Formats: sequence, structure tokens, C-alpha cells
Amino acid sequence: MDDFPRYTDYRSGQPTNDSTRPNPTKPLLTPRARPSSNTTGHPAPNEGVGALVCGILGLFFCGVVLGPIAIYLGSQSESGLAKAGKALGIVAVIGWAVYVVVVLAGNA
Repeated sequence: MDDFPRYTDYRSGQPTNDSTRPNPTKPLLTPRARPSSNTTGHPAPNEGVGALVCGILGLFFCGVVLGPIAIYLGSQSESGLAKAGKALGIVAVIGWAVYVVVVLAGNA
């Protein structure tokens, strides 16, 4: 059983012994560092778009959750989209708060 080769070199197809086997604890490929979305110091445009989308959706669907997300994303950037998203997030939170008060007052 000791004479049976365990591994085959993928390049040459020849059997190898354990001494020539690569170290399994060392990765063959090392991951590259991924640059962040904002390496230039300028505001990232995705935050403005995300704030606007969350603000618009927050007006109609679950403004209690999407409104604060729009406010947060809107405050991360200085673009016009971010400011509009932040404003819509504020309107969504206030609108849903008024809606909840009206529904609770109507059921009392």
C-alpha cells in the first residue's frame, strides 16, 4: 500500500509522493483586496439613488422601515438625489406615523 501513489501532478500526469505535494493550508490563489465603492473622497452616486428609491417606496410600502433607511442614505451623500430621498424618507415616516394614529383613533 505504501508503493501506491496518492497524488498525480496535474501538469505532467506523473504520480507524486507526499513530499512534493503542495501545502494544503496555503491557498493557491490569494484574494485581492477589493477597493471600496468610494476611493476618491467624492460622494458615491449609489447612496443617492438608494435613498431616492427607499424614499419613494417608503411613501407607499412600509415607510416605518424604508423611511429611516432613506434618511440615513440621504445623509451619506450631498447629491440632489440623496437630498430628495432624505426628504421623501422624512415625509414617509411622518405620513406613516399619522396613518397609524388615525387608524388607532378610529378603532378606539
